[in-house]
Amino acid sequence: MVNTANGEMKRPKRGHGEGSISERKSRSDWRGEIMLGTRADGSPDRRYVYGPTRRAVQNKLHELRQQHADGILPDAVKGRETFGAFLASWLESITGTMEPASFERHQQNVGRHIIPHLGRMKLQDVRPDHLVSLFATLRKELPAPKLASDEAPRVKHTAKYRTSTLRPLAARSIKYAFTTLRLALDSAVRWGTIPRNVARVIDAPKVSRPEIISLAPRDIAAFLDATAEAGDRLAPLYTVAVMSGCRLGGMPCKILES
Repeated sequence: MVNTANGEMKRPKRGHGEGSISERKSRSDWRGEIMLGTRADGSPDRRYVYGPTRRAVQNKLHELRQQHADGILPDAVKGRETFGAFLASWLESITGTMEPASFERHQQNVGRHIIPHLGRMKLQDVRPDHLVSLFATLRKELPAPKLASDEAPRVKHTAKYRTSTLRPLAARSIKYAFTTLRLALDSAVRWGTIPRNVARVIDAPKVSRPEIISLAPRDIAAFLDATAEAGDRLAPLYTVAVMSGCRLGGMPCKILES
């Protein structure tokens, strides 16, 4: 029941099975209400939607009913948390589930690249264009954005990544950040926090493969002979690196870099 201008009570307009829909003249819009079962604590799961017309509200209520029937209705409370708070919880959930190096990379991506730019947004409000914009931003050198006070403490080691400016990221690093986002949002979908993973409707950032110019066999032989004749203490290591097909990141190369 609602009050009319003359003080009389007027029953909200309602279609068959659509929930309650009423006009809010003071705000020039319409409000819809529907109950979809019960929540985990046993209380009624009431949902409210708003729109400029009765038809718009009716469509939103229909969408809620369809999501409920399909089993993809987001939790009434989840999804309203900030993206930064969700990512902190996600990091806690994957602790000990993967190799330490992989976890450290996800942790760095969250603390360095994702939370500073998207952390204040509501998780349910993150759209594909926000992710595209994030990747475009990571390709530039910009002043480092500030973290919300309730986000920084929840992500371990975030403080050590804070600098006055953010350097442009390499394409491969941006691809890693995309991977972290995709995995985190996959978890949000599985947990029923959001209905879809927006990272799966955009193209992954491209990583171009640089052209590799290898030495000719005669040049390699000349190099190894020269280092041996010069008495270079690393001559045996050069030989091992060449003969073993050492790649960047392999142990011989790490030693060579030092």
